Amino acid sequence: METKKWTKNAKFYKKMRDSKLKELQKINLFINGSLVQMARVCGNKNCKCAKGKKHKSYYLTRSIAGKTKTVYVTREAEKDIKLWIKEQKRIKKIMNEISELQYVIIKKTADEKKAQRENKQS
Repeated sequence: METKKWTKNAKFYKKMRDSKLKELQKINLFINGSLVQMARVCGNKNCKCAKGKKHKSYYLTRSIAGKTKTVYVTREAEKDIKLWIKEQKRIKKIMNEISELQYVIIKKTADEKKAQRENKQS
């Protein structure tokens, strides 16, 4: 959700926020990280990789305290991990949208209260 001109009242944005919160209730398994494919040599001098055709395998990487940690991913787990990463990105997007809406709600509520005070003084 990009920052844009917010023209509705706070109540409208609260409804939008609540709708986004409901989306978070439908969370599936997720994982934070990236799936990368690497080509490796196994070390067996009679293997095809010794002749240049390296073994391709997937690894899950993530940053912990500024250091990249990597773990091997079995072929059976590749599909699941791809789905988990996709779910994590979806959740993060929703959380960012909720945060932006919260900011707008705070701003709109303050603006509306100010307008009410000014109308009472007129």
